[in-house]
Amino acid sequence: MKLIFADDAAQRRPTRPGMRPLVAVGGLIIPGESLSRVQDRLEQLCADVGFPKGEEFKWSPSRNQWMYGNLVREDRRAFYRRVLAELSDAHAEAIVVLEDVESSTATGCASAQEDVVVMFLERIANRLRDTRNQGIVVTDRPGGGRSEEDQFLDDCAGAVERGTRFVALRDAILGVYSAPSTLSRLLQAADLITGCTAALFSGEAKFAPDVFPDIRPLFPRKLGRIGGASLKVHPDYRYCNLYHWLAADELFVRYPMGVPMPLAGRPYFHGPDEF
Repeated sequence: MKLIFADDAAQRRPTRPGMRPLVAVGGLIIPGESLSRVQDRLEQLCADVGFPKGEEFKWSPSRNQWMYGNLVREDRRAFYRRVLAELSDAHAEAIVVLEDVESSTATGCASAQEDVVVMFLERIANRLRDTRNQGIVVTDRPGGGRSEEDQFLDDCAGAVERGTRFVALRDAILGVYSAPSTLSRLLQAADLITGCTAALFSGEAKFAPDVFPDIRPLFPRKLGRIGGASLKVHPDYRYCNLYHWLAADELFVRYPMGVPMPLAGRPYFHGPDEF
């Protein structure tokens, strides 16, 4: 049995040339036998660096959170790396899907927000089947009343119930539940992975380029690459060369073959900042 901890993110004003606003859904697949140990080790790590009890860590903490002013610069980078090392030791895997909100959706969904949920769950279900497992998805439940952001849970549950045109989900994903992220260090880790990946692709240059190399090994590879498989940016035809520059992929795979990257005639052929 696997536990999947998921969170969403958005980059409304990317700074990377040619990159339009993004939405993302991502998270972690945790083996059930590793769950208690990794949660305890993350809790101890937070205590070691001074987090007050009940304070959460995030990729982008708000000004009223302890982390914002008390864990900064290289100390914050070092903390993120220690979190990711604990996840690696627990044999965690990462899945992240990003989408340009100004493009047509990939699955026919009415919105980019719902589209990334569907593509994320498809990849989770496929990974569970590849490893002959089943799993339960846990999402963040924001505090307070119902909100636009809280729609994430409903989208996940609805997608699992319906399945998709390409993938039946219910045989692999047994249910979708929610918990406040303040009570789950693994939901906080899902926020870190999703937020950092979205920030990197959007062009953030302060933390993401230093932290993402420690996230990249968590993405499971398929046919020798992560781009398009465990790390998806839609639409591929516009952004696929970023798999090469940012995720170190050598091939862009379109079954049954792979094409060496960067791809001529596509954006970002000359580099990640040359659209």
